[in-house]
Amino acid sequence: MFCLSGKLRPGQFTGEAEGYTRDELKDIVERFGGVARQNVSGKTDFLVYGEEPGFAKIDEAKKRGIIVMNI
Repeated sequence: MFCLSGKLRPGQFTGEAEGYTRDELKDIVERFGGVARQNVSGKTDFLVYGEEPGFAKIDEAKKRGIIVMNI
């Protein structure tokens, strides 16, 4: 898993995280005050990816200077 300090800001997940559904990950982010988004945009602060990620989303995030993390 990963740890972020402070308030979680808009973020996004791509790929699969063993032991978690997408809805469970979304709930975790929202429980800590964050927003889980569907698409990479100027409002996205970070992208977390797991197994078999959508590389187009990773490329877009990197191009925009968004923090990209692997879980």
